[in-house]
Amino acid sequence: MPASDLGNKFDYDYWASRQLLQTCADTNFTERMLKLFSHIIAAQEIWISRLEGKNSALLPWEPISRREFAERLKANHEKLVYMSENFNPDASITYSNTKGKSFSNSVKEILDHLVLHSQYHRAQIATEIKLQGGEVPATDYIFYKRARA
Repeated sequence: MPASDLGNKFDYDYWASRQLLQTCADTNFTERMLKLFSHIIAAQEIWISRLEGKNSALLPWEPISRREFAERLKANHEKLVYMSENFNPDASITYSNTKGKSFSNSVKEILDHLVLHSQYHRAQIATEIKLQGGEVPATDYIFYKRARA
């Protein structure tokens, strides 16, 4: 996948997260929604740190203030697009997981993981919105592309 295509996937990822974030705000955030959004953001930041060769003090399920969601999603999006366009996708990154076990993956594998990881948890948030009687916005990739056409 060319770097520009991966950058497009991060644009989609950011768009879809913002769609759900707005819907959650309109439906009143539940604890589960807060937990899942916090996890998406924390996971992105942990992986960004790993890609930068740094250790992160964040934990994957660390609570993040709802007031920070939009700003941190935007900052993460900008960093991830930059990385997708400027980092060597074939470069190997060695990192330790939160349990201290060492792994190596390519930049591309890590960036692909982040797009898919967010999508998985957005689906959980969508389910929570439905349980609260809210209407889930269409966040499939094709809807993003149609909105941009």
